[in-house]
Amino acid sequence: MVFVWYIHNKTIEENFLICHPLKTTTKASVVLKLVDDFFTAENLDWNKLGSVCSDGAPAMLEVRSGFLTLVKQKNPKIIGTHCIIHQEALASRTMSQPLKQALDCATKVVNYVKASALNTRLFQKLCQDMDAEYDSLLFHTSVR
Repeated sequence: MVFVWYIHNKTIEENFLICHPLKTTTKASVVLKLVDDFFTAENLDWNKLGSVCSDGAPAMLEVRSGFLTLVKQKNPKIIGTHCIIHQEALASRTMSQPLKQALDCATKVVNYVKASALNTRLFQKLCQDMDAEYDSLLFHTSVR
């Protein structure tokens, strides 16, 4: 799955670019071929690509044959980054005990609210009554 951020009509937009299954392997060369075929079919220029963000899997970041390395062969100016959600998940593994307890408590509360349609509606109403900026929650899910 590939999504892009780009500027359109002076605003930053985000959309899915490609959603293709990897049927046999998840090797970087296979991923690059899918993306490169799409770029070719849609007449997209690798030199207009500014950065690549991935989950940090070896197939994405391996120094000699990872996806980022292969993309840099097409455009050496590419900047590679590690997904912020995965960075947070890694950081949370080494957090202090008091902070971990607070995060665990918040996760339980969020998941309790989201586990029931009634609880979700009541939470939304509470937020609206309090003039909160947001009135919905997302389920907590673990990230590898």
